[in-house]
Amino acid sequence: MKLIICRDMGSASVISENENNKTCLYFLKNPAKNFFKKKGIVSQNLRSLEKNIESCDYIITGTSWPLDIEFWAIKLAKKYNKKIITYLDHWVNYEERFNKKKEMFPDIIITTDSFAFKLAKKKFSFLKIILKKNLYLEKLKKKYKTIKKEKKYILYVDNHLVDINKNIVNKKRYFNHNEKSIFENFVTKIQSHNIKSKKILFRTHPKKNIKNSLNIIKKYKLICSISKNEDLIKDIAKSEIVVGWNSMAMYIAHKLGKKVMHILPKGFKDNNLPIKDIKYLEKK
Repeated sequence: MKLIICRDMGSASVISENENNKTCLYFLKNPAKNFFKKKGIVSQNLRSLEKNIESCDYIITGTSWPLDIEFWAIKLAKKYNKKIITYLDHWVNYEERFNKKKEMFPDIIITTDSFAFKLAKKKFSFLKIILKKNLYLEKLKKKYKTIKKEKKYILYVDNHLVDINKNIVNKKRYFNHNEKSIFENFVTKIQSHNIKSKKILFRTHPKKNIKNSLNIIKKYKLICSISKNEDLIKDIAKSEIVVGWNSMAMYIAHKLGKKVMHILPKGFKDNNLPIKDIKYLEKK
């Protein structure tokens, strides 16, 4: 028996297509819990996690940032000497996802693109790193071909600000910007770019709620609306360009052939996505 443990959407999406769902037990937290629920997969009670780890063959985890359920599952798996396989679904904060402690690393790390594979090999030379095909992305590409394409919007992909010591923070005293000021800076400066679409479609981050989004866009309701679409690629199909910062949704949009723009203010934080032709809101 194998256990799958994850919290974030990136991990959930990749694991859902790369593992045999019928032979697994799932221990999930939102937003991964809701993602799998739509596929008919229900999470086990988290209070039984240790008991199940003790009796399982091995565990498969994602990586949450900040640290969450996967980290504690790895700790328990180490306690019971179980094999651990972890999917890395992004390109930032690799060491921090394991609390920088070598004894907390899995036995095998799986990556699903060549850039992540090379980065993981460099960061974790002492571990076995495997490159697998991203079956989730392949599934999206097939579905995207069947969707009507428009260029009605600038798709704004919401994100959250993360600090190693403070976890998720949204206060200017740490970064000189918060999510609201980043959005306002974007609205002001996007006008200087040659983009035909003038309407903004704001897509809320999976870990946040619509109330947060309404607070961010309230000054710009005439040109900005909040997406109510659960399906990311339908929003991508309706858009001329996808904007945000270091978001998996931007990477997916790029792979589907859309123009992508990194929008963080100059000097704040550079793009970490493996997109060579990414555009910038402000000159680097």
